[in-house]
Amino acid sequence: MLSIEEPLEVGPETLKHKIDSGEEFVLLDVRTPWEYDAWSINYAGVKPLLLPVQDLFSQPEAVLEKIPLNKEVLIVCAHGNRSLFAAQILNSLGYRAKSVRGGMNLLNTLCDTAEIHIDPELVILQIRRIVKGCVSYILASRETGEAVIVDPQHLAHASYTEEVKKLGLRVVAVVETHRPLDHISGGYKLSETLKSPLYTFSTPNPNPDARTIRLGSYTLESVILNQHLNSTILLLSKPGSKAPAAVLTGDLLFTDGYARPDTLGAANLEEMVKALYQLYDWLFENTSAEAVVLPSHCAPQSIRKSTPIQATLGEVKARLWCPKPKPDELLDFLLKHLPQRPANHEIIAQINTYPHKYLTIADERQLRDMESGENNMAVRKHRSP
Repeated sequence: MLSIEEPLEVGPETLKHKIDSGEEFVLLDVRTPWEYDAWSINYAGVKPLLLPVQDLFSQPEAVLEKIPLNKEVLIVCAHGNRSLFAAQILNSLGYRAKSVRGGMNLLNTLCDTAEIHIDPELVILQIRRIVKGCVSYILASRETGEAVIVDPQHLAHASYTEEVKKLGLRVVAVVETHRPLDHISGGYKLSETLKSPLYTFSTPNPNPDARTIRLGSYTLESVILNQHLNSTILLLSKPGSKAPAAVLTGDLLFTDGYARPDTLGAANLEEMVKALYQLYDWLFENTSAEAVVLPSHCAPQSIRKSTPIQATLGEVKARLWCPKPKPDELLDFLLKHLPQRPANHEIIAQINTYPHKYLTIADERQLRDMESGENNMAVRKHRSP
């Protein structure tokens, strides 16, 4: 039981620290089974035990069976209200229980940063939201301090500004490879804050000035093979080199899965899959197998503290393109395994299309709620279709 002086709440960062450090504790989720199944913590493979708050009243004996008295208990819910109530009940039963302040709503903003080591000349930071699996990047030249931020997220705004200030970087561009459907893009706000140009490739006619951006001795080049996709990939390379050092694939390719074809443009699914097939075939057959694939989404359970989500193009090819599927086989696989669309994807698409109109009047808690749910942007597989 907690002493009178101890608070009943801890911040989301405390929960992350305990998971990162491997501390032994019990993590409870007191939401309904429906809420839990729709979206729950799965950071670093740690999932909470489901114990709906109503069961604390109707089945108090089950609590004693499921939760050891000798371990600290951290409790989550949607916004931190039910979890605070549950913490009070559990403490009255002799437990050391605390509520995670803000619940999933506030946990949705929590990030982990990992450094990617490709070349000593470069700083590459991968910023991941640990319960959502959204991924973005800060790329910078150590020599010049020039930096580009790729696929920023609105709810991770502070992570970018803090890293830029800490490293003394000068952001020369903010780049959106696509228009997200599972989260609010941070490009508009970040561009305004840092006074940096915003380049987006989610329209059929992207700004040609952004096709190549220089970072010291490196360039970041946009490649659009098919206008149907309304997205781009970015090749990070040195001028004159035969192969890129990295490929930032946005939502077009993941380290463990394909893009979902129903969110990439206005054309029908068959045309989308043909466009994806063309892109994958070009990447896997014409780009160096040593190039590092840096996607804009991942599965939260694969995130580990300071460990980047990355794979070489050769590794991704072995997972997805060996043996090479036929176009109709890829279509069949994608349609068969297509996950549900992200929650509130239509509203999120509107906000991301007109950020200047909506973000100036938006309530931050409402935006966090709007993004609740799994990202569901990848069609994952571990063998060829």
